[in-house]
This record gives sequence, C-alpha cells and structure tokens, in this order.
Amino acid sequence: MAVFVATFLSGCASVRVDNSVASAELVQHNYNQEDFFTIQAIFQVQRSFHTVSVSYLCEYEGLQLECKREIADGYDYYVLLDHTIRCFIFVDNKDDVQNVLVTYRFPTLQDVQERCGSENPYDQFPNFEDGRVAIDLGTNPAGSSEVVYFCSDGVVMATFQNGAKPHYTFYTDDEWEAAYPEITGYHILPIDRQ
Repeated sequence: MAVFVATFLSGCASVRVDNSVASAELVQHNYNQEDFFTIQAIFQVQRSFHTVSVSYLCEYEGLQLECKREIADGYDYYVLLDHTIRCFIFVDNKDDVQNVLVTYRFPTLQDVQERCGSENPYDQFPNFEDGRVAIDLGTNPAGSSEVVYFCSDGVVMATFQNGAKPHYTFYTDDEWEAAYPEITGYHILPIDRQ
C-alpha cells in the first residue's frame, strides 16, 4: 500500500502547467459532485489545524490531477471536472492549498449587473453567495469587507460596509488585472470560466 501511495503522490505533484489547452482536453478522469464538496469540506476543516498540501488531498480523496494552471509567480490552480461542475484547487509555490472553489457555472457580468438593482441580488444567484464562485478578501484597512465574484467575462468586487447595501464594481479581465495586481493568487483564467 505504501508503495502505491508514494507513486500516486509523486504523480499528483508532477502535473505540467498548461495555460492554453481547454481543461476538458487535459482532464481524462471525471469526478462527481460529492467528491468536489468533500474536497472543499476537508480543506475547510483541516486548514484550521494544519497546512493542507495538495498531496494530502490526493491521498485522502484519491485525486488524479491532470490540469494545472499558472496564474502568477508562485500561484497555481488545478482543475477537476465532472459533467456539469468544476472544482478549482488554488495552491502556492509549495503546493499548499490556499482555497478550493466549486462551481456549476460562472454568471456573466451582465447577469450580475441586471440583478444588482434588486432588493437582495443574491436571491437571484443559485450558488453565487455561498462561496462557490467567490473569494472573500476579508476586511480592508477602511473597515469594509470585500468579496470577489468570478464571472465568465470578468470580475465583480462587492464591498460591504456597516450594514449598508453592498457596492459593486465591475471589471473586465484586463481592468481587474490592472486594478488589483496583488490579488493574482486568486484568479481563474478566462479559458476556465466559459
């Protein structure tokens, strides 16, 4: 058993970065919804106790990593697929997991803009507010909380302050990278948001 795990783990960490080929062409192994939400839950619980490496997730869940994207110097993510859902495992340069996102789809910027005028725009988004396509950046120095939502054609930054209605700023991919180059560690390439 130990030989199998060591061989498997070395294969887990030896995925070549490819930012140009669609994930559907690179990924041969399909998972199911339960696998993705289990991976996300394991990460959420285990990170409270220790650093979670991608090798740990590979061993624990029997993952076969086949698609790796480089998003910035020292920051990558892996893409796992099932027939309707995608899982993104964000890692640093040591392959320690930084976050896990699971999504059915990415809304368009127009979808979000049309719904932001409603009393509660999140009611309009199945799986939008629950973190599956969002990264919580925490509280900034001004005391407001910021959440980044990935869309198929850009990014939405929601700023929440003192119980007031959230303020939304809409960015194309190029505008986002220019405005927030320091947040590159949590970026999903356009090829993976279609």
